[in-house]
Amino acid sequence: MLLDSKPTRVGTGVMGPVIVNGETVGALLIERSSATLNGLQILVGLTDKDYCGEIQIIVSAMFPPMHVPRNTKIAQLIPLPHLAASLPPMVNKDRGLGAFGSTGKIALLTLGMQQRPRQKITVCLKDEKLQIEALLDTGADVTIISAQSWPPHWPTFESSTTVAGVGGITIARRSPVLQWTIGDKVVKCSVSVLPLPDGVQALIGRDSCSDGNGSYVRPLFIGIAWTLPIPLKWKTDEPVWVEQWPLKRESLIHAHRLVQEQCQQGHLRLSTSPWNTPIFVIPKKSGKYRLLHDLQAVNNQMCAMGALQPGLPNPAMIPEGWHLLIVDLKDCFFTIALHENDKQRFAFTLPAINREGPDQRFEWTVLPQGMRNSPMLCQLYVDAALQPIRRKWPETIIYHYMDDILLAQKEPFSLQQKNDLTLTLKQMGLVLAPEKVQETSPWKFLGWKITDSTIQPQKLTIQSDIKTLNDAQKLLGDLQWIRPVVGIPNELLNPLRPLLKGTDPASKVTLSEKQQEILQQIASLITTSVTHRRISDKPLDLTVLCGSKCLMGAITQQKIKTGEKGGETVVLEWIAPPLQPRRTIQEKIATLAELVKKGRNRILQVDGVPPNIIWLPMKPGDLEWYIQNSEELQAALLQDGATIVAKTLQSTALTWMENQGWITKPKRSSIPLKNAVTVFTDAGKRSRTAAVTWKDEHGWKHQILQAQDKDTLQTLELLAVVWAFIKWRDVPLNVVSDSLYVVGIANRIEDSALRDLKNERLSELIISLQIAIAQRSEPYAVIHIRSHQWEEGLGEGNARADRLVAATATEAPLSPFCRAREAHAIFHQNAKGLARAYKLSRADAQAIVKACPTCSHYNSGVGIGIGTNPRGIKTNEVWQMDVTHVTAFGRLRYLHVTIDTYSHMIWATPQPGEKVRDVRRHLASCFAVMGVPQTIKTDNGPAYVSGPLKRFMELWDIKHITGIPHSPTGQAIVERANGTVKQYLEKFKDITDIRERVDKTLFVLNHLCVFGDDEEPPATRHYIKSENDNKCIMRVLYRDMKTGQWLGPADVIYMGRGYVCISSPTGPTWVPSRCVKPAIEEKSSSTNNSNHG
Repeated sequence: MLLDSKPTRVGTGVMGPVIVNGETVGALLIERSSATLNGLQILVGLTDKDYCGEIQIIVSAMFPPMHVPRNTKIAQLIPLPHLAASLPPMVNKDRGLGAFGSTGKIALLTLGMQQRPRQKITVCLKDEKLQIEALLDTGADVTIISAQSWPPHWPTFESSTTVAGVGGITIARRSPVLQWTIGDKVVKCSVSVLPLPDGVQALIGRDSCSDGNGSYVRPLFIGIAWTLPIPLKWKTDEPVWVEQWPLKRESLIHAHRLVQEQCQQGHLRLSTSPWNTPIFVIPKKSGKYRLLHDLQAVNNQMCAMGALQPGLPNPAMIPEGWHLLIVDLKDCFFTIALHENDKQRFAFTLPAINREGPDQRFEWTVLPQGMRNSPMLCQLYVDAALQPIRRKWPETIIYHYMDDILLAQKEPFSLQQKNDLTLTLKQMGLVLAPEKVQETSPWKFLGWKITDSTIQPQKLTIQSDIKTLNDAQKLLGDLQWIRPVVGIPNELLNPLRPLLKGTDPASKVTLSEKQQEILQQIASLITTSVTHRRISDKPLDLTVLCGSKCLMGAITQQKIKTGEKGGETVVLEWIAPPLQPRRTIQEKIATLAELVKKGRNRILQVDGVPPNIIWLPMKPGDLEWYIQNSEELQAALLQDGATIVAKTLQSTALTWMENQGWITKPKRSSIPLKNAVTVFTDAGKRSRTAAVTWKDEHGWKHQILQAQDKDTLQTLELLAVVWAFIKWRDVPLNVVSDSLYVVGIANRIEDSALRDLKNERLSELIISLQIAIAQRSEPYAVIHIRSHQWEEGLGEGNARADRLVAATATEAPLSPFCRAREAHAIFHQNAKGLARAYKLSRADAQAIVKACPTCSHYNSGVGIGIGTNPRGIKTNEVWQMDVTHVTAFGRLRYLHVTIDTYSHMIWATPQPGEKVRDVRRHLASCFAVMGVPQTIKTDNGPAYVSGPLKRFMELWDIKHITGIPHSPTGQAIVERANGTVKQYLEKFKDITDIRERVDKTLFVLNHLCVFGDDEEPPATRHYIKSENDNKCIMRVLYRDMKTGQWLGPADVIYMGRGYVCISSPTGPTWVPSRCVKPAIEEKSSSTNNSNHG
């Protein structure tokens, strides 16, 4: 009984060793198919010929628990006498329970280094030869020569190539291209050089495998076939049902006929599936109808298999003169069966005509057209069918893409070979279309016309009658398709890209005269350009050509005709850089590096070896300078040991590129130039001007440039630099700017490709700068300087340019009213604060506040600091503290608020609660900003009356008093402040950060607003002692609120709106203004006494 899926040992009762014909042999233990079908997994094991213990089996259950009856046959032993005889004697030792079959020291199927095949080879480098014995290892990816056997004077190169083995990953050095002679075969390739085990001079890997005719390398095909039919993977097993929409009678009649035909051919069968998706029919050009199945809902449930063949095979890799056989498979999809478990998902309903009977339901048994994975399944199926042919004809090149198959070989295809191909494909149900079998030149394959030596597009005309965006998209798509064969440079395609602007396929498109001329050039190019099939005994080169503006790459070969000294360069495939550069401003040398990498990767992809020679359109001196100064070019060139040749190629195949040029060293200097004109540039955002200043023998001079409507500060900076390059075209020039952005552009623009920019003004200036630099005959340097650092040396010129753009400012002066309105739009301070800050009348300030859409909604009160509660008569004498809730703050919705009752300065902190720890945290923040008070008044909240807070107050020597429980009237000042704080928080609700929002509110309330009878903001009153503080203003009579008697006269300590603080015999007393009157009697009595005297 197997209770879980863990591997378990099961004894067989059979004791080792295995004896065959009286001799001990090793054996391979494998499962029986019946056990696997029942859900029992048997792990493969080895039994050595010297094993004497019980032979055991390791089993596991796929779906536990599982019962295996006694004496059930679940595994079998296969003797291996022919391999056991070649192995040395085993070590007889106790294996223990961990290994009960093989010793583990030497596996039965392992061949040591001594048993592997070896062959003597000759390696040639130029005129020198090296005789070594090489180990043949088709399991290795790369060919390696031992560092001990490598001649010391033969060169090697640094490379990024890594070699992975049992010992880990090693970075190997690469050799130049060598010529190997293995028997009667000759191979040319580059190899890795690194240490190998003792006794091994070289190891031949798959990269040196050849077909016997030179360096041509074909990819190896693994002879493992799929188990067909292949099941699909699904995201869900939930059935999907999409109702069949009504069909016209004519369409319904055709649908019935087509379904009947498919049923007779076995492609459809009756169904009771819970899945359903609609069908419809469409007419074909021939007049017949086609049955289509809308599988969109089913495709959404299906897991995509991904692209199995991302690109097309390149027919140029077929050696010149080889014979071709091209066949096409007939109705390929309908010959490939669906997996039985998947058929029910592709069901549909066929409505009865005129409801004459019940609707019939069918499901596909073969690949339906429109299923997202049908192309991938088709490729896998045809590939499996071709595996016997690949194994039988190892010297034949076979290209397979979907249902198109190309076969190429040296000798003509015999009738027997054609019959073998037909019979092999027929065994898999694949039928050749007789009318599409091609045996003679020219052959047509995947849109190309192939002759014995050349390749050309089948379609030699292009649609030049462009009327809509859809037409333009088709045209550019066709041109991109034929570029590898025709070699259309970016110079011709770039002017056509504006045709693709827009999103409506039916929008009208009009060709300009220049675009029509370009289309005529491209049409002429298509009819005359061809690429060539490779020469089998020649390596592939990578050639880079420099046009008037853009670069172009090509895979080339040197073709030397008999009796001729010079060779001819033929193109096998064109390689073009992207139409749009990867960067906004991409230097030509960076484009060259990308093109070399792209070409190198392409050659590795199609040929399996790196390029033999890389031809660059550069002079040796310029190439050396670029390699020293460009890391990108170093990484692209200095690997794999390819030969670098700095010269342009001349060939009849390249005559269409009339203006072949050189990539030259730029005129730009990385260091300042001596004996050159030095100019300083700057720009001003407010003045909307740019300035250029320079010094000559007569002193300092300058030029002021006015901005256009679309200019920004960056474009103004660039405008000044463009002006300088245009003025000093033929003299050495140093340009000094404090704009790092502009300096970066100027240092990269000389020979760069530009991306399309949305900013038309910026694009115009960049192109003007590029043209101005291209027309220069003298070197230049563009230098960055930090502005406002010093006014000596270069700093003097920069400071002059800075003053020029500042001095020319003609900004219209703004009135205090306008400045107050702008400030209020940002900070929303109250009217009294605006009047004080900008010297406005109270009416003007109130008009600004009322006109503000934010404040007109929230400002319904008179502010803070109004009430008759006892308050301080100096800073930090009495505070009031409370907690208000702001739900928008989420976790920090408890806003603790404290106000100084004298200065009206507020401090608030959002806290996660209103417990003692939150109150202490808030008070610590208040002490850091406002100072420590003498008295704090709060309500009777649980945290405020707790013992921990009492001890905290005592620690800070603060008197803590509380008001009437549950009565807000005793906390009128702070309650009013709560409302004001909330109103201003709403005004700044565009600020998402909670603490930033609270801090800005406190800044406005404390520094910009003026409340009540105050004449200055609360922060000013809090930190700066007023001259009138504690100064007696007058003497008054006041009424005792308990007895109703008038007392006094007494001195007035502080007077506010609606309240007065007087100096009574018992101390300062706060009374309402209505309970106070001037002490007239005293004043009159004093006057009379004075007169009598």
